[in-house]
Amino acid sequence: MHDTFSTFDTQMSDLFDNLVFVGSLCTDYRNPLMWSHYADSHKGFCIEFDYSEKDEHTLLPFPVIYSKDIVKMPWKYCLTAEGYKNPEFSAQLMKAILTKHDVWKYENEWRILIPGTFEQNHKMPKVSCVYLGAFCTKENEQIILEIAKHNAFSVKRMTVDRGKFGFHTKTVYEP
Repeated sequence: MHDTFSTFDTQMSDLFDNLVFVGSLCTDYRNPLMWSHYADSHKGFCIEFDYSEKDEHTLLPFPVIYSKDIVKMPWKYCLTAEGYKNPEFSAQLMKAILTKHDVWKYENEWRILIPGTFEQNHKMPKVSCVYLGAFCTKENEQIILEIAKHNAFSVKRMTVDRGKFGFHTKTVYEP
């Protein structure tokens, strides 16, 4: 029985892995935990997107739902070949993809859902700025500057405020 469940679980994971890809976004580029968790302790960078010029092809983000309860899936629809197309299943799947435990609420996360295979082209909003981490290497800064000059977006470096908990930005490049 355990092998049957394990096989079913593997098959469901494979199915979902090919249905949608998830891109995670945050509303606060100054959040110190975000820099620590997702930007290699300020060695990485943060990309700011401009959503003011979207069209019907631009991938739009959805707000994450924070909850103490896990989303219950109507698994009965997985037992048929086309069951995952059922509206009830689709709605619960969407809710599950957008739900995260409420301990993560501080992230103010939004998610972009990318259907299909990762090889497809999808239109993202225009990049308006890239924020370099306070400890981003000069080599990576130069690479990002070259890209910024060809794509007309700003580059700013984060600096740590030594007098209080916080960050400042210093403009490195402005188109």
